[in-house]
Amino acid sequence: TANNVYMWHTLYAMINKANIIIDGVKSAATGGIITPAAAAAYEGEARFLRALAHHELLVHFARPYKHTADASHQGVPYRTVAVNTASALESEIQKGRNTVAECYNLLLEDLNFAEANLPDTRASAALKISRATKGAAIALKNRILLHKGDYNGAITEGAKLLDAKVGSYDLEASPETVFASNNGNKESIFSIENASTDNSGVN
Repeated sequence: TANNVYMWHTLYAMINKANIIIDGVKSAATGGIITPAAAAAYEGEARFLRALAHHELLVHFARPYKHTADASHQGVPYRTVAVNTASALESEIQKGRNTVAECYNLLLEDLNFAEANLPDTRASAALKISRATKGAAIALKNRILLHKGDYNGAITEGAKLLDAKVGSYDLEASPETVFASNNGNKESIFSIENASTDNSGVN
């Protein structure tokens, strides 16, 4: 269907942009333009988005993790190379699909890096949930471990948010609060921002 085609195209477009950013910030750090810590934070944000997109692709275009005992069935191509030249495109086209197990390992590798390098919070309320944070990486890791069937791992990650209070998230007293104040509540961890000048449509 058109929706499936556009989902595939737009998610891989986002993944490639993330890979281009990762290459760019590494080069900027090597060239002394930004600090290594700033480069790692930007890379963490890009790797968070890369993991988010790959997981969506796995949910829609691969069988569940437990479909085979070792998750050796076909997943999706996990892209970690920036495609911005003809030679890079030709090289990446030759690569096939990773197994689901390989994809989940790469998802968790990306999110572990993101967790280690992202800030606990953002300076402004507007960026608090529209830019990835340490808590967002933990929450996505939690979801991925649930899909994997690693319930002990999911409990461990959840405890970081609930017990260790990474990000200081908490349930609101009233469920309406999240919708009435979508970027100024204690409960929201990460959302895609919609604005009149950016991502303004509903499709």
